Amino acid sequence: MVLVDGMSSDDVGLALSYGFKKVISVLELCSLYPDISPLRCLHDFKGSIELIQKTKSDVLCRFAMTENDFKSSL
Repeated sequence: MVLVDGMSSDDVGLALSYGFKKVISVLELCSLYPDISPLRCLHDFKGSIELIQKTKSDVLCRFAMTENDFKSSL
């Protein structure tokens, strides 16, 4: 798994274009575990619960997994 810092989906897309199969950004990881870095979530997600949920939904959709399945695969 490749961890990409930053929120840009372009960064994730770039890593995928280089052949990496499992790519997740730091913010996607924070959306799955919001308590891991509360200040980062507050700053980068601008305190928006909806944005956190959308980011989580997008990463789970990309991997075609449920949240529990994804977390157990880490």
